[in-house]
Amino acid sequence: MEERIKRRGFMKRIVGGGVASLILPPSKAYGNANVEEFPELTTTSQLNRYIPIDYDNAENFLKQHGHFQRLENLLPIFTRAGEDFQLDTRYLIGHFSEETGYGQSGEWKNRHNGFGIGSFDHNSNNAFVFESPEDGIYRGAQWIAENYIHNRRNTTTLDEMHAVPYATNPRWASNIAWIGRKFS
Repeated sequence: MEERIKRRGFMKRIVGGGVASLILPPSKAYGNANVEEFPELTTTSQLNRYIPIDYDNAENFLKQHGHFQRLENLLPIFTRAGEDFQLDTRYLIGHFSEETGYGQSGEWKNRHNGFGIGSFDHNSNNAFVFESPEDGIYRGAQWIAENYIHNRRNTTTLDEMHAVPYATNPRWASNIAWIGRKFS
């Protein structure tokens, strides 16, 4: 007997007491997901399509590192932004985590800017200000999609974004990929 439960904006499919490993938003029905359909996130992965996260992996990783309570309610916003703007959700969470120290930076707390938009290294005077955490994630993802991923730049990988340059940290792309893999 199959049972479906809704949890924090995600769906879990429970079959015969076992939990399916792929957690999807309720508005998507992917059937039997193939592992090849959602390859591991690397610095050369294509970011220009929606790829969901595994909620259980996300929860475990964030709990192990003491970030779950702070970020738990934001996971559905990342998923919605990934869906709406055709972005890899794992990338969005990795980018956010790298830029904000998992939601601990002053720029995030004061401006709800989760992607470092308009900020240059240690000078955040020009950083974008968003109305709320949800607005910062959603509109930040939209800004990235419109200005980097789905435009004339066609920077569809972390390496390509880094080369433009999006960020000056030499490990920016590899850090984001490492974090994003924890949500697969």
